[in-house]
Amino acid sequence: MRIGIVTFYSECNYGAFLQALGSKKVLESMGHDVTFINFNPAKDSSFLLKLGLHDGTFSRKVARRYKIYFKYKLKPYCKPYLDAFARARHDFFAETEKVEKNRLGELAERFDYIYVGSDQVWNTRNSGSERLFYFLDFFKSGATRKVSYAACFGQLEQNAALEADVRKCLADFDAISVRNDVSQQLVERYTGRRAPIVCDPTVLLGDFSFAESNRADTLGDYTLFYCLDERQRAKHEKMVELLRQKYNRPVLTITSSHHTAWTITNADTTVYDASPSDWLALMSHARSVYTDSFHGAIFALLYHKPLIIMADDNERAYRLRDASQRYGIADKFCTTVDEAIAQADVEIDFPTVDRLLADHRAKSTSFLNDALR
Repeated sequence: MRIGIVTFYSECNYGAFLQALGSKKVLESMGHDVTFINFNPAKDSSFLLKLGLHDGTFSRKVARRYKIYFKYKLKPYCKPYLDAFARARHDFFAETEKVEKNRLGELAERFDYIYVGSDQVWNTRNSGSERLFYFLDFFKSGATRKVSYAACFGQLEQNAALEADVRKCLADFDAISVRNDVSQQLVERYTGRRAPIVCDPTVLLGDFSFAESNRADTLGDYTLFYCLDERQRAKHEKMVELLRQKYNRPVLTITSSHHTAWTITNADTTVYDASPSDWLALMSHARSVYTDSFHGAIFALLYHKPLIIMADDNERAYRLRDASQRYGIADKFCTTVDEAIAQADVEIDFPTVDRLLADHRAKSTSFLNDALR
């Protein structure tokens, strides 16, 4: 089958890139011809991306530039970071020609299926009508069918102004699956359909060794510190000190210099320009992992790394809590420094984790086989 993928494959974000790569490799292994749809809604235009003004309100955009240029002085690292992602897209992805919105329907006719997911493709918060692209509003299901795989709303609270349009779009899907219980609840609210919860494409693929670089070969032992939520920065920096003392080894942090536009200032080593392949290598070689990232937690499990998940009482906690409960590591989901330190030496039962991952992977593969026949 010819499959066009709609997802955040062009985002300069490690999790977004790797879930897209997971989808591509799995679908190809099933015998499908896979191409990414090269369309970016207005908020993701390349010009705005280069300026760091590609997301959020005007005030958020100004704050982003302030952090990049002045607060964290990340400007010298932005181009290497963006270039690393550009090379990775060139190396790993096949995409259509860049297409304008008024030609999306015509483009859809080239494919047997348009597949949307994973990641927070259905999160309508703080976004305009261009978000409906990820609900495949640009064509009607027919000769080309609509399938969602592990699509995620991110949080229960959504943009009420788009609800009627979202309901209409979802009603036109031939098969729907979601990534977590929050997204399942919303699909059921909007459509009356009980969408299955399938695993993230990174879990579905499982093995990313083919994509690892040699970036970590000379670094020795380290704790990998990968965090995205600046609102927890004080907590994170305290954890750097405590983990350094507890394990008597340095702390290495990967900073998404252009994506998150902030950094941990007291790590022993900071990597500013990691490509997705470098990120995989740094995760693979770490002795242990501390993260507030969904994909940081997932890859720690895939690589069998001792893990601490730090969450706050915000939208990020939904998917972190869901994954930790689903894969048997609920006690590794922490909200305070005291909880995290108490859990630091508690071993993860990786045979049980592997079994839960394998079971979820099998059910998810079954969904895809049924949806794409």
